[in-house]
Amino acid sequence: MEVSFLIGKKKEYINKNSNNESEILNSWIKLFNNYDSTKFSIVNNSKDYTTLTFYNYDLIRLKYTENSKWIKIFLTPADKLKYQNDSKFDSQINKKEFFWKANIKTTDDIKLFLDVINNRCEQILQMQK
Repeated sequence: MEVSFLIGKKKEYINKNSNNESEILNSWIKLFNNYDSTKFSIVNNSKDYTTLTFYNYDLIRLKYTENSKWIKIFLTPADKLKYQNDSKFDSQINKKEFFWKANIKTTDDIKLFLDVINNRCEQILQMQK
């Protein structure tokens, strides 16, 4: 059964793992010390994952349960070319999608993706100008 509610015009989902995922995402924000931490937000736009946004643009989607641990990252066009055949994104089937899935084993695995995430943050900053 899907549980959701409306906040303003936006549908919010209740994700039973969101507390744990939110804590993880909150700890990851500290890794992005080159950026204004007040511009990051944690939202539940889905019942299946929790999202970290930067300037209200989706940055990382996280699913972290006992049975399923993955992130989805919005890749810039340059990163899509660069990582087309990279084993980090083996779980991503459709390489034409904006968000690419990567299975993770621990929360420390985010460090393997910092370059991709930083590139997305820079792209978002350029859109703010």
